[in-house]
Amino acid sequence: MANVFFIGATGYIGGAVLHALLQAHPSLVVTALVRRADTIARVRALGEHVSAVQGTFDDLALIERLSRAADIVINTADCDTVPLTNAILAGLRKRVEEDGKPPGALLHTGGGAVFLDGRREGKADPNGRVWNDANPDDIRSITADRLHGPVDVAILQAGEARYIDTHIISPGGVIGEARGAPVLAGSIFIKLLIQFLTQKQRVAYLGEGTNRFYMVELNDLVDLYLLVFARVLSGADKDKSAYERYYIGAVNPLPLKTIMTAVGEKLARRTVIPDATPVSISVEGADALSQVFAADQRLEYDRAKSLGWNPKPVDMKEYMNETIDAALDTLHRQL
Repeated sequence: MANVFFIGATGYIGGAVLHALLQAHPSLVVTALVRRADTIARVRALGEHVSAVQGTFDDLALIERLSRAADIVINTADCDTVPLTNAILAGLRKRVEEDGKPPGALLHTGGGAVFLDGRREGKADPNGRVWNDANPDDIRSITADRLHGPVDVAILQAGEARYIDTHIISPGGVIGEARGAPVLAGSIFIKLLIQFLTQKQRVAYLGEGTNRFYMVELNDLVDLYLLVFARVLSGADKDKSAYERYYIGAVNPLPLKTIMTAVGEKLARRTVIPDATPVSISVEGADALSQVFAADQRLEYDRAKSLGWNPKPVDMKEYMNETIDAALDTLHRQL
């Protein structure tokens, strides 16, 4: 069975993905990079053939070495750190050019925010561009000046150079409970919303609040990882362009006002903020995070559907309790 180097095993997405992969493929040989020594035993307990190595994203030589030794690298931890990505790519390149091995694979977790329109008006654009993961030209249009773009571009170019079999999954805003994860970790998307609303001390949204973010429930997203991983193992797509191995893991759009209100109501009940009344704030002079929350997007996930992925639409209120509690707990531990 394949030798996997896994980055993000103690994270929100990564913990759930690794647990599911090992349930589906119990003979996988996995080496996981973990930051904290006190989580090593919990990660190792996920499977008979799982080992853990302590390190951080700054340990570039270690990451390059472990990537070079792996058949498959899975990164669920970060979609913005270019040195981390470069170390992974360097290791996988040396596997081919110096070790004489066949190309390894990289299954990378991007971010759906790469498709935000950048308008920063807090308003839906009914005529905005529709990004479809089944259209290679749409994926070719991802540029390094977009949010998450530098890492996506580097990986896509490496895939086109044919020394790596690259696959990218770009999730939308992720909510829901992380089943089987070795460590309790909160959704990064929800943590950003909490930080934004806590800073504002109210349920704030930008402009009209009709601008849309696409959402996905975590365990539906995990199903997509399993489907893509099966393609990686089989090598079914190795002769395709890297732009045909890109998957949007996002299901349905929700207005930012709806998203902010659902999160804000739970924060108010927990007395994190004093009031749950939604309030529009001006986009003028907004900080960087506020500007992100003022953008709009339109997405289609036809390539993901073609694999048999059948996620259900997200209802924010259905998953709020466990999602908010996990995110708040993680934020408190980081303080």
